[in-house]
Amino acid sequence: WDMVSTSLAWAGLSSTSCGSTSCQSDANWHAAIASFVTYVSAGLHAQGLLSIGNISGGAVSYGNGGPSYWQAFQQDGLDGGAEESFTSGTSHLPVSPTQWKQELANEAWNEANGKYFLANADVTNDRALNVYGLATLLLAAQGRSSWSTASGNYGTGEYWFPEYAGALKLGPPVGAYTAQANGLYVREFQNGDAIVNPTTSAITDPVFGTFGAQSGQIQTG
Repeated sequence: WDMVSTSLAWAGLSSTSCGSTSCQSDANWHAAIASFVTYVSAGLHAQGLLSIGNISGGAVSYGNGGPSYWQAFQQDGLDGGAEESFTSGTSHLPVSPTQWKQELANEAWNEANGKYFLANADVTNDRALNVYGLATLLLAAQGRSSWSTASGNYGTGEYWFPEYAGALKLGPPVGAYTAQANGLYVREFQNGDAIVNPTTSAITDPVFGTFGAQSGQIQTG
């Protein structure tokens, strides 16, 4: 479910625009959302359903939102969180390296705490950015993370890129990802590797080759 916003700014509201005590401050807003998440999640769980929220602003410390509320709202009863602009924003451009690191950290936190992580990119037909996002997801995936792509149309136009088939052939991970000194993030799988360059400069690695700025690869074999 949508609009689990970590601040009034992320909800598109101000203290004067909604006429509710919930909007008088971010503190009031946080308390109201926490209460709502707890109430709705309990109802869904009573029906044998999962409760997963699209958490707005969980990776950006803007408008009193940020990672602490990404965690707090899930601890209030959500079974997982969705990041609607994972690695690429609604501008159809990569997010900043700082936000990229936080999104990866949020995924890792979800996996470590038994929560589902739904990553979505709003870059439907951009193959390079979809591979960048999926390769990033694979860095921290432990069985509860999934990938989707959409561009404002959630009913039709599903895309399947060749790298997706490659990802299915990787097999189980050998261990955790490593952040190399040159800036590459690498995770080894039984049948290949996921490699990501989240920096804004190209990187040439003696083992994995050359990677453009903010790009990823899924290599099998």
